[in-house]
Amino acid sequence: VAAHKWFNIAAIKGSARAAELRSELSAAMSKVEIATALREAREWMTMH
Repeated sequence: VAAHKWFNIAAIKGSARAAELRSELSAAMSKVEIATALREAREWMTMH
């Protein structure tokens, strides 16, 4: 979950490689884990 969160933040900031890694990681995660990671990334982006 933490790795997905940080890859998502990096992808939002423009990293194509982070987007690729996030996609690969998502394949091994449950929908609940992905939703948690996305929520945490959103919260982090709001605070920073």
